[in-house]
Amino acid sequence: MSASSAPGKPSYSCDECARTFTCKRNLNIHLNSRTHTRPFPCNTCQETFPSQTKLHSHYKSAHPQLRPFSCHKCEKTYKTKDNLDGHHKIVHLNIKKYKCETCSRLFSTREILRNHTRTHTGERPFCCAVCKMCFSTKVCLITHFKRHTKDDKLFSCPFCQKVNTAIFLIAACNN
Repeated sequence: MSASSAPGKPSYSCDECARTFTCKRNLNIHLNSRTHTRPFPCNTCQETFPSQTKLHSHYKSAHPQLRPFSCHKCEKTYKTKDNLDGHHKIVHLNIKKYKCETCSRLFSTREILRNHTRTHTGERPFCCAVCKMCFSTKVCLITHFKRHTKDDKLFSCPFCQKVNTAIFLIAACNN
């Protein structure tokens, strides 16, 4: 894998076939496909997939009974009616009822407001267990944490301390 930059646009190319990608994620999906690596397992049937997108497609088609509530506007599915109702209010009705006390900006969820508020306070509660670098959101920490891991090494989730072999599992942590 190699990265090169055109003016203003990064480019990632496959060392095997020289195909280029504008996004490193797409290159990784391509490499998984070439090497037949399937690091994304279905939690229900244990079948594995080369990308998160293919896993999601499988989950929707092979296990629809696990997400019986469907949005009539965009066909997304949910485990509970409350989750479906929340999706409808946020995505389709664009309801934003959470107001930032500092700048008066409105947000659709408490969590998005809490993350936004950290831009004003400078709070960074999510710290990397490896290098101690801190971030304002869990997603930013997870993205950063990937730099410290390889798929063949064990690591422990900085939120729940569970040990896993693949970094994507950390994204499923509910802590």
